[in-house]
Amino acid sequence: MNHFLTLFLTFSYVSIFGQINFEFNHSESPIEVGVFVLENEQGNFIISATQQNELDGKSERVLFELNDQGDLLSQVVFPSAENSIITSLFEMDDHYLGIGFQNNEALDSAFLEIVEISSDLELLSDTLINIGFGSFFTLNSVLKNDTIYCVGVIDGILPYEPIIITISPPHEILQKNTDIDFSGLISSVIKNSNTNEHVVYGNGLLGVYDENWEFIQTIDFFDQFDIILNQQGQMRLHSDTTFLISGKVVSFPDPPTPMRRDIGIGMLDFNFELLRFESFGRQSDLQEDTIDFPALFNSIDFVTSDKIYVGGTSNRKVLPFMIIDEPSYFILSQFDELLNKNWERSYGGDAFYEMRSLHATQDGGCIMTGFRRDFINTPENIELYVLKVDCEGGIVSTTTIPLRKEIATAYPNPFQDYFQMDISEKLLNVDDLKLELVDLNGRVVIQQDIDDLLSNINTANLSVGNYIVIIKDKNDNVIWQDKLVKGL
Repeated sequence: MNHFLTLFLTFSYVSIFGQINFEFNHSESPIEVGVFVLENEQGNFIISATQQNELDGKSERVLFELNDQGDLLSQVVFPSAENSIITSLFEMDDHYLGIGFQNNEALDSAFLEIVEISSDLELLSDTLINIGFGSFFTLNSVLKNDTIYCVGVIDGILPYEPIIITISPPHEILQKNTDIDFSGLISSVIKNSNTNEHVVYGNGLLGVYDENWEFIQTIDFFDQFDIILNQQGQMRLHSDTTFLISGKVVSFPDPPTPMRRDIGIGMLDFNFELLRFESFGRQSDLQEDTIDFPALFNSIDFVTSDKIYVGGTSNRKVLPFMIIDEPSYFILSQFDELLNKNWERSYGGDAFYEMRSLHATQDGGCIMTGFRRDFINTPENIELYVLKVDCEGGIVSTTTIPLRKEIATAYPNPFQDYFQMDISEKLLNVDDLKLELVDLNGRVVIQQDIDDLLSNINTANLSVGNYIVIIKDKNDNVIWQDKLVKGL
């Protein structure tokens, strides 16, 4: 069967209580977007997401922890805040560090946000640092030798106002630079460990600065290499002497194809010689080319240099995504250490998809996050979307339950001494609901009424094994159920 038809059928025939692929929807809000994804030392995945509150228009930040089967283990929800987002996550010795921003329109102020989260996804601290007037337009962060470099733009209109903030974890600002000589939408920074020089990148330009951020030179990709790389690409150190850079390709040299709008990946040395350049993108049935964008927050990653992942969105129209009514795709390529392409895959096509971040996984595969909008059936909804693939690009086959908060969520799973119920207000409006936990022999081991005080369910006296948690109405009809496992 045709690969894309197979994917279309896979994405189309998914029931609400069971599904095949490593993907989920989780929201009673009409807008929820996966922003960043991280694999922790246990092999679980931490997803940073943002969702819009329907009542006040503010945003909530949410972190989800999923195991390698796509099951929800735990989550933390941050308080609602105006225009707030966590754009980067780092695993520290005993906690997670999140870096993002809040824009306060009433104060016309941009705040850098630094959050500390425990390994169990409990919020430890949430620090806001006023950066000044205006608002953040972009912000990306990298960790290098116990120092975090945050690069972004204040106000997304010309002239751009780039900003670089150096942080010593957890939340001490060592340096703030707002007067650097850079004219692009700065999106990434790396440090040459041999010279301590900083290299920043954005919109087809490289800016080179010494260790004190004194300007050295500017590299223009088009002037140097006949390549235009722009719009939300990133850099990534490849070795002590080389680095990788991604971006949207407008033109490349061999052969010249100025109308091609692919995702590009280049390898450069620190003399800024282009060692290798490749590009990839889809062609649709209706046109020779599609507009392909690299993922906004992280489009390059690798665990081993023979499996370099580069990804983004294919057929991404330059329009607000709420009005786009054409299908798009997650598009992903894997390259070897010399940037020879191992394979290229695309996923989706039955709705509008947009990739925001990818992460190479320890098993040789890749996990991606972003959102999905079914513009035919539910055009008002933007759904958080997560997709895990193996080292050959095949979709990981699992049995998961869509995390639909409009019904209920039970977590962590597996549980030990307790599990927690997250029950929608819509469900709480139903009278005389009760919760039952049933073992595999059909015995009800826990039964209690559901009200708005229900949260942690004590399971300390239960045996290790498999259970089913059930919500019933007053007539004993099952209106929701889930499989749970008590672990050691």
